[in-house]
Amino acid sequence: MNDVIAGINQSRNLNLSAAEMQSFTKSPIIGVPFNSLRGFLDLSPADQEKAKQPGIPVLDTLNNELVWWVSETKKAFAGEKLLYLVKGDNKSKYPTFEAIINA
Repeated sequence: MNDVIAGINQSRNLNLSAAEMQSFTKSPIIGVPFNSLRGFLDLSPADQEKAKQPGIPVLDTLNNELVWWVSETKKAFAGEKLLYLVKGDNKSKYPTFEAIINA
């Protein structure tokens, strides 16, 4: 996971600190846009669990941030088999799933 956040930090020029990147490796779920990532990672683990996570933007084709996460994950785990899990609920709309699959 260190390689994933290091790659995101570099490719998206987020200027995350070492402590923030370490926080990423301990967080079970990250579902915030890049512009909210630093603030989320600065929270304590207990506060991260309580924090509202709006999700990673996928519907805006000019700013589909999931593309960057998938790309960095593929680089970090090159040569290994990757399995992706997509989970939705009754409120999920087809365009969102389509954007995820396209990413």
